[in-house]
Amino acid sequence: MSTISGNVGASVAALVIYGGQSVGSVVAVAGAYSIPGLANGTYSLFPVFNGLNFTPFPLDVVIAGADVPGQNFTAQAVSSPTDSRVSPNSAVNIQASLQYTVEPIDSRVGGGPVDSRAGGPPEDSRTAPNIPINSRM
Repeated sequence: MSTISGNVGASVAALVIYGGQSVGSVVAVAGAYSIPGLANGTYSLFPVFNGLNFTPFPLDVVIAGADVPGQNFTAQAVSSPTDSRVSPNSAVNIQASLQYTVEPIDSRVGGGPVDSRAGGPPEDSRTAPNIPINSRM
């Protein structure tokens, strides 16, 4: 039986999930992990820690009768995508000037932005209402 060991790339208690000839997980201690008691074969390793991305992902390791040390990952903090939408009444920094966005409030139940189409389609001003068709000549 052999051991795969290495580092997850950050001093965290990441969970290292492995699969192959056997399946399981170990917890990295200060970033270092060790998976003992593995039979010969190919294993895929997946470190997981909230807020970090790991490369390579997965890491494929082949055991052929000996321990396989130095199986290291690189960890990188997850960056949140920039949301280009602006929520109502939120602060926005535009060219070093703090400004606030304000949306009109709908007086109907539920609030929200005013939709000028809410009253239905515009009336046709070319047709006079309540005049019988046969009297139009």
